[in-house]
Amino acid sequence: MLRVALCPQENPDCDHCPATDNRPCDAVAGLADRELFVRLLGEGERSEIFESRSAVVGKYYGAHRVKYFYINVGAEVARIEVPAWVADNDALLGLVHAAAFDQCRRGHGYPVALAEAHEQAVVTGSDRESFWRWWNLCWPRNACRTAVR
Repeated sequence: MLRVALCPQENPDCDHCPATDNRPCDAVAGLADRELFVRLLGEGERSEIFESRSAVVGKYYGAHRVKYFYINVGAEVARIEVPAWVADNDALLGLVHAAAFDQCRRGHGYPVALAEAHEQAVVTGSDRESFWRWWNLCWPRNACRTAVR
């Protein structure tokens, strides 16, 4: 984020930067966004909403394009990503903000729901065989799409 803020180009695009030496953004190279927000956000507070500028997101995600915010959960600053239709709805955004903070508070910095899901997520050999059997039936006949709609 800081690199974009320091860029003199009207539409920053690091992959096609005309500058090769002494770029203003190099002054903050290696500085993560969370290092900025740990100083700006109080515990439980979130940043403004930002939108991913990834070419893949722009091309394939449509209404589900990624927006995100940073939240100070006490132990650290987390980046929370949501689809645009959530970010654009104050009630849903407030719910995500509150739930993320509550889960991190209960899990001492890590969401309890994710910790439990991780421990319970087990793919058995039978599950794997069933998936590949389905995949081999579906793909050739239906040309299954893997893109997000």
